[in-house]
Amino acid sequence: MSPANPGYTVDELAFQLKDSGAKALVTQVPQLEIAVQACKKVGIPEDQIIVMGERDTQGKFRHWTSIRNISGATRYRRAKVDPANDLAFLVYSSGTTGKPKGVMLTHRNIVANTLQITAGEGPTRRPARRRQCPRFPPVLPHLRSHRHSPPVFLSRSQDSGDV
Repeated sequence: MSPANPGYTVDELAFQLKDSGAKALVTQVPQLEIAVQACKKVGIPEDQIIVMGERDTQGKFRHWTSIRNISGATRYRRAKVDPANDLAFLVYSSGTTGKPKGVMLTHRNIVANTLQITAGEGPTRRPARRRQCPRFPPVLPHLRSHRHSPPVFLSRSQDSGDV
């Protein structure tokens, strides 16, 4: 998985798609026009574009719910994963000093980062009695040390109950 900035231009997204070797793209309706153009530019067919969130009004693209195996009719073999070496995320730097660079994060990287955040927030959480600010902001886009772990910050902070 290679998360992309929703503010990317067609060329920026096309670069990431090509550089990462993407075979499909999952997007949302507000970014659909740019996603379609970027996919066309790098040769990803339109039937490999999937929409999540609201459905596209023309019904041209498959919705995320249509590809999930919720019936249990199909069995998938569990993939064998080496947490220390297998890629979990391929995130891209901002490219401020040139072209963006892919940063490979393993499953172990994600678990370690999650544990670091959990340690900083404490093992237990008090229920919020009134609206409070989280101890850690949900996104820290301009801090170099945190730029390469957005999935952890988003999932951990939003689930904490403080926001």
